Amino acid sequence: MGSGGVQWDSGDVVGAARLNQKSVFVGTGAQINSATTYAGMLAYCTSTGSGFTADFLYERNTANSAWSNIPILTSLTANKYLYYDGSVFTQKFGPYEILDNHTAGGTESTYTFTPGSALTAANYTKVIITIEGEISAALALYLTINGASTGYMYNGARMTGAAVTAVGASSQAQWVVLSNTTLSAAGDTFSCTIEFDLGDTTSSKIGGFSKGGDHITNGYLEEYNLSGTAGPTITSITVATSTSTWKASTRITTTAVRRSI
Repeated sequence: MGSGGVQWDSGDVVGAARLNQKSVFVGTGAQINSATTYAGMLAYCTSTGSGFTADFLYERNTANSAWSNIPILTSLTANKYLYYDGSVFTQKFGPYEILDNHTAGGTESTYTFTPGSALTAANYTKVIITIEGEISAALALYLTINGASTGYMYNGARMTGAAVTAVGASSQAQWVVLSNTTLSAAGDTFSCTIEFDLGDTTSSKIGGFSKGGDHITNGYLEEYNLSGTAGPTITSITVATSTSTWKASTRITTTAVRRSI
């Protein structure tokens, strides 16, 4: 057994093939590309070129016919994961991408998420917004898309332990996600999820689904089918209250489902 734990065979002799298989070649991309190669050889790139990227480590396949890079785990792009297909590692997007995660630093009554690039049906199939928090007084929770102030409709039901009540409205200035019947007093905690699809690329209409309620104090659940005329290209999403505020640490998370990964 040699130093460093390398296992030497009785037939091993000093030679280029043996040394290259048991050490790392260090050079520029051009130097790696023109180097004499051997199966199992490793190469570290010091300067990008000839198909090699600086600071990456590469390994030669058993047929001595191609290089594959060994990804640097700390360099993974946001919202990607490392995928191994049995021969090489690649970075891939997962189906869900967290677009925004806002936590209220104090009492707030409105929050707007503006994506760096518009959310469209070409890139995403669905947008999911989750809101969890506590209110300071009775309020209704609202949602508006692209700042549009007209054209929202909803139909659904409000459920308690004793009754199911139909609720609905048309030509609203915003989507009513949770009513002030549900969020009726200071200290009410709530959780809701709003989902809407981006599949309609032929018109400006957008439809979705909402559910949630005050899950501790009153045991309400409100479920709505939502529709509006703002979309399917999304440039901003605003969560707001009718009156009063939600409290610090209320969290609003916006997630999108990728059309392709």
